This record gives sequence, C-alpha cells and structure tokens, in this order.
Amino acid sequence: MAQALSKASAHVSSGDVAERHDRREYVPKNADRSLGGRNVIIHDVGDYREAINAEFREDVLAYNASQKRVERHKSLDYYAEVASSAQQEPVYEFVVGVGSRETCGVCDDPFDDEEFEAAQAADRADGGHRADDYEAAHFDGRRWEAMKAEGREDEASEYVQRHLAKGLKAEAHDKAVAILKDVARALIENRPDPRTGRRPIPKGFKLMMVVLHDDEPCGTPHLHVAVCPIAEGYSRGMRRRIGLAKALEQGGYKGKGAMPELYEHVRQDVMVPIMKAHDVGREFKGNHERHLAVDEFQARRDRERAAERAERARSELAEVRRELHEAEDAVGAARADADAARREAADTRREAGRDLERVHRAKREADRMRARAEVALHGYEPPAGVELVPPAAMPPELRALWRLTDGDEGDDAVYDLPDDLLGEDGEPDLDAANERVVDLADEFARERGYAQAYVDGDGAWLVTPPLEFMRQQDGYEDVESVDELTDDDRLYWSEKWWDEASLRIADAQVLGLDPTVPHPGIDEREAAVEAARADVERRDRVVGEREAAFERLASKRRSVVDALDAEIEARRAEAARLDTEVEETRGWLEGAVEHVKAADAYVERAKADAEATRRQAEADAERTRERARVEAREGVSLAVGDAGAKVSRLVAEFTSTVVGNVCQLAFATLKAMRDNMALGDEFDRAATTCMVTLHQVVEQDRDGSIARAIEGRARDVMNAAFSKRARREVVEPVFADDWEPRPSGRSRDDGSGL
Repeated sequence: MAQALSKASAHVSSGDVAERHDRREYVPKNADRSLGGRNVIIHDVGDYREAINAEFREDVLAYNASQKRVERHKSLDYYAEVASSAQQEPVYEFVVGVGSRETCGVCDDPFDDEEFEAAQAADRADGGHRADDYEAAHFDGRRWEAMKAEGREDEASEYVQRHLAKGLKAEAHDKAVAILKDVARALIENRPDPRTGRRPIPKGFKLMMVVLHDDEPCGTPHLHVAVCPIAEGYSRGMRRRIGLAKALEQGGYKGKGAMPELYEHVRQDVMVPIMKAHDVGREFKGNHERHLAVDEFQARRDRERAAERAERARSELAEVRRELHEAEDAVGAARADADAARREAADTRREAGRDLERVHRAKREADRMRARAEVALHGYEPPAGVELVPPAAMPPELRALWRLTDGDEGDDAVYDLPDDLLGEDGEPDLDAANERVVDLADEFARERGYAQAYVDGDGAWLVTPPLEFMRQQDGYEDVESVDELTDDDRLYWSEKWWDEASLRIADAQVLGLDPTVPHPGIDEREAAVEAARADVERRDRVVGEREAAFERLASKRRSVVDALDAEIEARRAEAARLDTEVEETRGWLEGAVEHVKAADAYVERAKADAEATRRQAEADAERTRERARVEAREGVSLAVGDAGAKVSRLVAEFTSTVVGNVCQLAFATLKAMRDNMALGDEFDRAATTCMVTLHQVVEQDRDGSIARAIEGRARDVMNAAFSKRARREVVEPVFADDWEPRPSGRSRDDGSGL
C-alpha cells in the first residue's frame, strides 16, 4: 500500500551517453508515448559536437599557430578527434534518482505473481474478489511490454493511464520530481560547499545537459546529467583539453575512485540536504526482507508512522536547536561567503585573464593571417642569416637526440640514448635531452659561423643577425660587419632576428611553401600573367594581321582563278563554236566533195557528150566528105561553107555547156572556202579575184563572144585547110587527112583561153 514519502534512497550511477535518447528524439522501449509531456529538459547546450567544437576552437587555433609543420595541426572538429580516442570520451553521463518503484514510481506498485496467486487461492476458498482488486491496483510491466511489442501502442498507453500512481504514491512521486528539479538547479548553479569548498560539479566540468525523465512506466522519475571534463595546464600539446582524470584532480577528487567519490559527494552534499528540505530522509538499500501478511504489514505501517511522528518531533527539536545556533552559523556562513566571494573574485580574475589571453591569441592570429596574406600577395624571400640544416646533415649525436625530441621516431630513438639521459625508471629524461640538443645545436652553429641554432621537426635552423637588420637598430647604424659585435650582442640580436624570421618561415609553411627558397607573390604572378596576356594579345594581333594578309591573298587568288575560269569557259565556248564551225565546214566540205563528185560526173557526162558530139561530128564529117565527094565538083566553097556552119554550131554548143558548168562549180567552191574556212586574208583576196574573173567569164559566155572566138578560129583553120587543099585541087584528102575535130585539150595555137 502506498504511503507518504518520508524516506527515500538517493542514488547516482554512471550511464552511457545517448544524446538522442536523453532528448527523447524517439520513444525508447522502456517509455510510453502518452507520458512524453512529463519530461523536462532543464539545461541543454545543444548539439554536443557543435558545443564542444565551439568551446575548444580558440585552443585548437592557438595550438595550430604554435606548430610549424602543417601535418601536426589539429582539426577544428575536436569532438570527433576525442571521440575516436580509446582513452577519453568527449562527454560523460550519470543518472540521479530518488526512491524506488514501490515508494515513488510512475505507476502503481509492481505486479507480483506470488501475491496474485495467493489472492486467487483466497478467492477460491471464500469466493472473494481479492485477485481482481490486486490486478486493478498493480501495474503489470510484462503485460505492457507485450502490448508494445505487438504494436498495440494505443492499448498500452490506455493501460498505463489506468495505472498511474494515485493517492499517497502520487504525492510521493510528485515530491520526488520536486526534489530532482531542486537537485538539477543545484547542479546548474554549482556553488561550492561552505564546509569543504568543493562544488557539486568540478569547476573544470562543462555541464552539457540536465533532463528529467518521467515517462517510464516501470521506473521512477530520474535525472540524466551529461558533462564534459575540461582540464588545464598541460605542458605538451594543447594547454587546455578534455581529460577526465586531470579535471577530477583539479576539482579536488584524486585516486582511481575519483568518479565514485564524485557520485557520493553529489548524494551526500547535494541530494541529502535537498531531501531534508522536503522532509524526506535518506534510506539505505540493501535489506532484503520477506513479504508480510496484510495484518502484519498494517501493524508495521502503524509503527513506522509512529516512528515518523517521533522523527518529525526530533526534527522540530533539531530545528529549534539550529535556530539557537543560527547566529553562530550566520557568522560562519558570512565568513564562508566572504571566502567564496574571494574565490569567486579570483576565479573571475582568472577567467578575465583567460579571456584577455584569448583576445591576445585572436589578435596574434589576426596578425599572422595578415602576415600570411602579405606573403601570399607580395611573395616570400628566405630570411637572410638563416640556414636550415636537414636531419641527414646533422652531426650523429645531435641527430640521435633530435629523433627523440623533435623527430617522428621518438619511441624507436629511446634505445639509442646514452645512460646519462635516462631516468631512474629507465624512461628518457626529456628535459635533459632537450638541454643536450640545445647545447649540441649551438656548438654546431658556431662551427658553421652562426650565432646559435634552433631545432624543430624540420631540422636545425642556424641563425645569425644580418648586417641590414643590425643597422636598423639604435646604436648600431655604423656597424660595418657582424663580426664587430660581441658574443652577447650576437646572441641577443640573433634571438630578436629569429623571432621575426621564424614567423615568416611559419607563414610560408602554413601556405605550403618551402621556406628555404624564394616564391613569387600574387602580384608578381599577376604581373607575369599580364605580361603573358599582353604577349598573347600581341601574338593574336600578328595572327590577325597574317590572317588578313592571307585573306587578301586568297581573295586575289580567287579573283585570278575566277578570271582564269572565265577565260577557260570563254575558250571552251570558242572551242565549242569552232567545233561547231568545223562540223559545219566538214559538212560543207562533204557537200562540196559531193558537188565536186557531181561536177566530175557532170564533166564525165560532158566528156561523153563531147565524145558523142565528136563521133557525131565525125559521122557528120564522114557524111559531109561523102557528100563532098559527091558534090566535089559542085563547088568546094559551098561544101566548106556548110561544113563550117555546122562546125560553128557544134563548137558553140559544146563551149557554152562546158564553160558555164565549170565556171559555176569553181565559183561556188571558192565562195564556200572563203566564207567557211579561216585560210587567211591572202587566200580570201585571191578567191575573191578568181570569183570575179569567173563571173566575168560567165557574163562573156552569155553574149557568145567565147563561142564566136572559137568558131572564128575553127573557121580560120578550116578555111586555111580548104585553101591548101584547093591549091592542090584535091578536096577529099583535105577532109580525110588534114581536118579532124579535137574534142578535148587545146593546141599550141589556141591562145591563152579564159
């Protein structure tokens, strides 16, 4: 049966970090979604990764600025770096609870199978309803879990709502929630204990989240407290970083049981006073008593109530006594408050100092960024008077120690150390090794003509102040050589010069440049780019001019080619025309040949006709001779006259026919050759003259002058012949022997002809 909360257990235990679980970004198996509104996020810095990275950003930047080698820089995602480590966790979590399921649980008392079976047995004995009443008053967690596992979320939530804590248990539950909220406020305020000076949460711890969970039906209300342990004062690496053991030590907790000691401090010095303020005493668990019968349980409850009343009376008496000693306590509290104020003032001064240091670091980082920008913009020149000796060129002893102190082979180099650099435990004495490295490096630098040396991961930097640097210092303007300086001056000014030169070297290394060789800046590269661009533009202009010249030449060549093409086309046309004319001339010649052939045929026919005429004339002459013989005596003159007339007629016909046809054929041939054949001007003039002559011959033949001339000549020949014969007085011999017609050819006495 539920009762008022007068005593409760106070428990603090470590838990796994579950950021999404704590914020209830999902409903876990042991929670009911209908109770989600009872959860309270009391304190939350937000996403753990972002908060921790923001917390350590300045520390990471300061560490990276102190490292000369880029590969040693840390990532700004410091959370991921710590989370990947096997020694540390970025966030630790513990759980704070009050009471138990029986005293202040979220739901009714837990269901017990033995008690339920006993109630069932009693019901069977007397027919009662104890089992039903027991089932209605107790929460069966297994039944609720089965409903959730089967996907019956609504039914499971309804079951939880029916069995939420009621009556005195509900009051006890609410009191436990109030206690936990006060504990959360105390953890957030984190004020030091007046008696011990220790805080609920060590000062170096950063409180990440405080959340109240009250949605687990099988549990009690409880707090999840997440912290990030931050420690300071590391000599190597980051000066301020996550470290649980050192943070606990700086908070006043030492030894291997530091975390349990912290938990006990939270229980005893934080929770117990708050529980007392709510009239709840601390109950220590560990007694495993048997279950009591109902009447025994009621009797025990009565005794416990009486004891509680007595306890309250004693508490009231103690309160009176406290009030009596309040004045003394007030004085002690005032002193404690003054001490706390002084401590807080000291803490404030330290915080202000750290803030100022962060401001200085930020300013130095800004200066370094500006210097790096200057290097990137204007270029880099290796500082004068500085020489880097790589590890391979170091003296053997210096290199062996360098491998331990600055090289990447520290673990392996331990075995090469001399015994005087090993501690009593056999571990290397790094301080002694570093001093030995400094001495050996300085000795090496003096042997090389330098003032001193600085050793880092790159090797040994040999440094001496350059003359130009010395002349810029007050009182050293007239220095002619660095050798004039005393040893102390050389050491002092080499340190000053190295302070400046090392920053320039670091800037070059941050930019990924080799600090031992010069590098052009952005302005030089831009000038080179501009010169290259101007050269490209000049070449473009030359190329453009050449292209224009090539275009003009190509245009001229195209015009010449076009003219040649036109001339070729014209000549082709002329050749085609000449071919046409040749074809026409060939046709005409072929026609002329045909005409000549026809003329030849005509001549042959004319010859045949002349031959026939000759034969006819011979026949006529024969007949004439015959008649002449007959008529010889009738008179030679008559016979000759008739014969002459007939000869005249035959000659006239023959001459007219032959001359006309030949002249016509010759005229047509010459005309065609002149008009259609390009045989030259001389031929054309000769042909024209011949054609005129032929035309005149034809015209003369029309009036019979040629025939008359031939006829006259024939008559003269005949008269001469007849006269000769007459003188001989013989007619027949004349006709038979001396006169014969000549149809073809001409005698030597015929004259020049046409």
